[in-house]
Amino acid sequence: MHTRIRPGPALWGFAAMALTGCYEIAGERQPGELGNGGFYWICSTAADPACDAAGDAAEAFPERVALGSKFRLQYLTDYNDPVNVASGSSHIVEQNLVGRFEAVAPGYASMVVYRDGQVYDFLHLNVRPIDDVGLVGDVGPNGLAVGERAAIRANPRCEGLLCAGSMPYQWVVDRPEILWLQKSEDRSSEVMVEGVAPGEATVHLSHQELALASLSVTVVGDEVPTTSTGDTGSTGSTGGKGTTSSTGDTGGGR
Repeated sequence: MHTRIRPGPALWGFAAMALTGCYEIAGERQPGELGNGGFYWICSTAADPACDAAGDAAEAFPERVALGSKFRLQYLTDYNDPVNVASGSSHIVEQNLVGRFEAVAPGYASMVVYRDGQVYDFLHLNVRPIDDVGLVGDVGPNGLAVGERAAIRANPRCEGLLCAGSMPYQWVVDRPEILWLQKSEDRSSEVMVEGVAPGEATVHLSHQELALASLSVTVVGDEVPTTSTGDTGSTGSTGGKGTTSSTGDTGGGR
């Protein structure tokens, strides 16, 4: 009997467990270069553009890995036995949990599977710095109406291809009195914006103080009057409506 599973934290302890049955992973299998099994790309957080949600396996195994990003890899032999994956290159370092990695230097990096003290299989990943980020939003051609909300997502590219991996992006809006920005709790590659008053504001995306992309948003319509309650509504770091802070630092890439 085949059991279709979604990779989770419990699965990474399989080295010390006796597993029975036949397992599948709902994602694209990238064959190892020795032909003994296949690798699966697992998104460590929802900020990874290769997957729809944290813990999902990528439907298409990525051809590029973003420098500075975090990710997970899983390996199944041709007999569907899970085996731990290790980094075989200084370009990628292993995290505290088995199967979790961080890309720290550009270049071709080897990922190795060992069995009985011998190399059982391996794979090369292409780690590249992000050279372009497209900001894709649900904002119509006529702009965003006052009171209307829309999502804006980062689409990172490396050498013209999707750059996979979870990145800790930072988001800032230059005119919070025009456009309100709310961070996502689990997806640093996406924010929600809402029109507050007519005008134009620009959303900026950065990573470790390096500017990556910006998107101008026009807000149209009549300003919604507010009723004063004696509370200024300023929340500082939360970035809520009425706040003086314009920063939407998501702190992703956990």
